[in-house]
Amino acid sequence: MPFVPVIDISADPEAVAADLDEICRTAGFFQITGHGVPDDVADPAWTTATMFFDLPLADKLSVARPTPDYPYGYIPLAGESLPQSIGGAAAPPDLKEVYNIGPPDPPAHRFADPDEAWVYSPNLWPRALPELRTAWTAYYQALRDLGDRLMSLFARGLGLPPGFFAGTTGHGANALRAINYPARQAAALSGQLRAG
Repeated sequence: MPFVPVIDISADPEAVAADLDEICRTAGFFQITGHGVPDDVADPAWTTATMFFDLPLADKLSVARPTPDYPYGYIPLAGESLPQSIGGAAAPPDLKEVYNIGPPDPPAHRFADPDEAWVYSPNLWPRALPELRTAWTAYYQALRDLGDRLMSLFARGLGLPPGFFAGTTGHGANALRAINYPARQAAALSGQLRAG
């Protein structure tokens, strides 16, 4: 039976780096423990995500993406279809709703091109839930710091200095996404309403 390798990244960095190198060469994916993201940062992010999805639809739609290609904001139930994005034009929509944000702060440098500017499009924050912005900004930064730690471990695993990737990942195109899969009955009703 296949399994997902689990690695505690709070252990000795050299040993963790060697383990990550082996796992990435064999399994290609892994789960981490010992990530160090404090509960008082993670818990409010999860709580406010749940609170967001519990808002009335009008409040959620107030932060809907203004255009289909806008990178951040709310995507209502059945608003995406993964199979359609890979060529399955007749595929049904995904029975989920989504809220996502990108980098909370623009970079200090000028945008190199329109693609970089797109990545730094303004986030859409719901007025009905102001605490979401505070919680998600803190969580975004904690996960960015975690990403930097992982990149340092990857560098070690490749036999490079720990800070090798530091100058190239500081302002990556990161996004934070919450997905809500409603109860099947509600999802089925929404699908019928869209079809009808």
